Amino acid sequence: MDTIMPSDYLQKAVIALLNGYDAVTAVWRGYYTVDNSVSRLLKFMYDLYSDVFIRGRFLGNGFPIITSNNLVIWRKILDLVDGFCECTGEDLNLTIKLRSRGYRIGLIDSIVYSEVPQTYLAFKKQFSRWLFNGIWSLKHDLKLILTSREVTIWEKIDSILWMLQIPSTSFVPLSILITIVLSVIGVLIPPISITLLEILNTSISAILGIILLLFFKKMGYKTWDFLTNMAKAISLMILISFPMLVYSIESLITDEWEWIPTPKGPSPHHMRIGSFKDLVHELFAILILVIAMVVLILYKQLLTTIYVLSIMLIMMYSLRFTIPQKALVKQ
Repeated sequence: MDTIMPSDYLQKAVIALLNGYDAVTAVWRGYYTVDNSVSRLLKFMYDLYSDVFIRGRFLGNGFPIITSNNLVIWRKILDLVDGFCECTGEDLNLTIKLRSRGYRIGLIDSIVYSEVPQTYLAFKKQFSRWLFNGIWSLKHDLKLILTSREVTIWEKIDSILWMLQIPSTSFVPLSILITIVLSVIGVLIPPISITLLEILNTSISAILGIILLLFFKKMGYKTWDFLTNMAKAISLMILISFPMLVYSIESLITDEWEWIPTPKGPSPHHMRIGSFKDLVHELFAILILVIAMVVLILYKQLLTTIYVLSIMLIMMYSLRFTIPQKALVKQ
C-alpha cells in the first residue's frame, strides 16, 4: 500500500457529503521509503504539484480534479455516471463525468500521504502514464465537458489546461528543435520581439517564483532548499521532455497503452541502472543535439550553438538521476 490516510479522513469526508457535496477528495503530499536524492526531489515536486495544481484549482473555482489516491463518493452518484471507466485515467474521467452533469466535488481539509517513486525510471513510467491519460481524455472526454451547461466557462478552460499539463512538456523539445531549424535556414526573429517576450517571461517567472517561495516556506522548506530543488526539478523536466514528445505522438495515434504500476518501495530490482533501451530517447536526443551543434558551428551560429550546448549540459547533468544513489531504507 503506497497511501497513508489521516485518522480523521473519513469523518471529514462524510461530513462534507452530508453537507451537500456529491464527491470529495483531499490534497496529498509525498513521502518516501527509500531516502535518496531522487526520492527527496520527487517529494518536493509532488508537494508542489498537489498544493498548487490541485488545491489551487479548488481555491480559484477552477476544474476540481479528483486525485487518484483518495476519493469518497455517494454510491448512487457513482452508479448514475456509470462508475469507473476501463481506462488508465479513471480519476480524470470520473471528474469530467461528474462535473459535466453538475455534481459537486469538494476538497476536504485533510492531507493524504502518497509514496513517491525512488528512481528516474520509475518516475518516467508514472509520468508517461499521466501523459497518456491527459491525451486520452482530450480525445474522448473533451466534448462531454465543453457541451455541458453545468460547467462554467472558466472550468472548461481550466479542464483543458489540466489535460494538457503533462503533454505540454513536449513543447520544450519542440521549441529547441524549431530554434535550431530556424537558425540553420537563416530565419531570424526581430530582436525587439525576442526582448519583449523575454522581459514578459522573466517578469511572470519571477512573480510566480516569489509566490511559490513564500508558499513553500510555510510548508517548512528553507529558501536555499527551495531554490536548489527548483533548479533540479527544471533540469529533470528538460531531460524527461524528450521521451514525452515521443509518447505524446504515440498517444495521439493509439488508445492502447500498457498499464505498468509505478515501481515503488525498496526492491533492488527497482533500483537498477537504466539500460540503453530504458534511456533510448534521452540518449538519442543528446546525440541529435551534438549533431545540431556541429551543423550550427558550420553555419557560424554562435549564439544558438551556446544555447544548444547549455541544453545538452543540463540533460547530461540530469542523467545522473538515472543512476541509483546510496539509499537509506526508512523503517
